[in-house]
Amino acid sequence: MSARLRFLLLQVRNPGDPMIPQEVDCFAWALGCGTEQIHVFDLLTGVPTRSQIAAVDAVLLGGSGDYSVARGGPWLEAALDAMRDLHRLSKPTFASCWG
Repeated sequence: MSARLRFLLLQVRNPGDPMIPQEVDCFAWALGCGTEQIHVFDLLTGVPTRSQIAAVDAVLLGGSGDYSVARGGPWLEAALDAMRDLHRLSKPTFASCWG
C-alpha cells in the first residue's frame, strides 16, 4: 500500500520507553510499509522544522506515554504550534492517541 511513502511519527515519550519502537512497528504494520519509512520525532525535544515536515508524505501522531494533552506541561504549547503548522501546510495527518 505505502511502499514509497515517508512518514513522520510525532511522539511524546521518555527516552528508553519501550513503546517507541513498538509504536513504529504497529504503524508500519497498519500502513503496510517498512519501519525505515517512519521517522520518529519526540516532541519533548522541540518541534519538527518545516523542512522535516516537507520531507514526508504524512505525519502521524502517536502515543504520549507519561504525558497527556489534558494534563499539559512545558512541552505542550510548542507541540500545539506544530499542529497548527501542519494545518496551515495542509499536511496529511493522522492522530491515533494523544490522551
